[in-house]
Amino acid sequence: MPYVSKQQFEEGVQNLPNANARTLEQLEKYSTSENSGLRMEFFFYTDEQNKASNLAIDLSKLGYRIDTVDRSEGDEGLWVVTGLTTKMKSDLNTMNDWTTLMWKIGFENDCEFDGWGTLVDQDEMDLR
Repeated sequence: MPYVSKQQFEEGVQNLPNANARTLEQLEKYSTSENSGLRMEFFFYTDEQNKASNLAIDLSKLGYRIDTVDRSEGDEGLWVVTGLTTKMKSDLNTMNDWTTLMWKIGFENDCEFDGWGTLVDQDEMDLR
């Protein structure tokens, strides 16, 4: 049985515009404009190591840094993949396109895209 069903994928993509709009609205409170070039941190979950590893390979092909491919601290039965994108604009269209892509790549690897975050002060982010 797959970890991410087609229905979960479709619902996740359908909910993106509202979730992204709320998050971007919060970022604007910290003087972040839609033209700010920000690196986004991403989070995925799945139930098998090989799925997590394959996802990490696909994400690294996009030029993204992979930080974690490991068992979830909260649930030993899950694997987590985290990392950081290259700089990108933070306007709603860009974020909707990007999060749709993240859901699609996740679904192709039977991994669930669990969302994104960023730091307003990118100097605080470990950008190695």
